[in-house]
Amino acid sequence: MSIEEIAAQALAERNERRKNWALYRKLPLEAIEEMLQKPLDPAQRAALLEYLLVLKRQMKANFEKHEKLGDFREKAALPIAISIAFFGAWSMGLGRLPVGWHPWVILGFNTLAAGVWLAVRQSGFHIIAKARDQLAALGKVD
Repeated sequence: MSIEEIAAQALAERNERRKNWALYRKLPLEAIEEMLQKPLDPAQRAALLEYLLVLKRQMKANFEKHEKLGDFREKAALPIAISIAFFGAWSMGLGRLPVGWHPWVILGFNTLAAGVWLAVRQSGFHIIAKARDQLAALGKVD
């Protein structure tokens, strides 16, 4: 048997296993895992196992994307806060407000910057925590 024939046979077997994937997509992950506990013929079991592995890999990749998004938010919090504080100091440099207001406006901008920093950091932390919880619930994929 030549390499081309082996490859064609393997591709045909793969396509046969993936024929029912459209039906599996409608089912939740827990239902698919429960189906594996039932007596199935070897072809159905192989198709379910392959689909389950691909589904878990996709879910893991999605959860890791969310974790990176949270990490990005945590890292972006400080530059955003510094920009807000800088804008407050810059606006005082324009000299359009009475001198007596300058310390209060700068204090207000710095307080706003601290609040934004805290809010962005917390949102990033919550995204990371949720993604890690979901990864832990998913378990080992490979």
